[in-house]
Amino acid sequence: EELNDPTARRAVLAERGFLMTLEGGCQVPIAAHAAVEGETLVLRGMVASLDGKTVVEDERVGPAGEAKSIGIALAETLLAR
Repeated sequence: EELNDPTARRAVLAERGFLMTLEGGCQVPIAAHAAVEGETLVLRGMVASLDGKTVVEDERVGPAGEAKSIGIALAETLLAR
């Protein structure tokens, strides 16, 4: 608990929620970056086809306390595209 940084934890929860929902492994081009600014979390995500010809990206902004849900919602948005 001494090493836990609540801000970093929220960012990681958002990124992991995103990656978990996409079920990406080491072979799938997926990127996620979360930043927490006060009580707001900004998550940017990207998924590309294996050949890199198709790239889908977007971002989601919401309350930092809902980090994992934000990651899941962004992944679902990209999957729908």
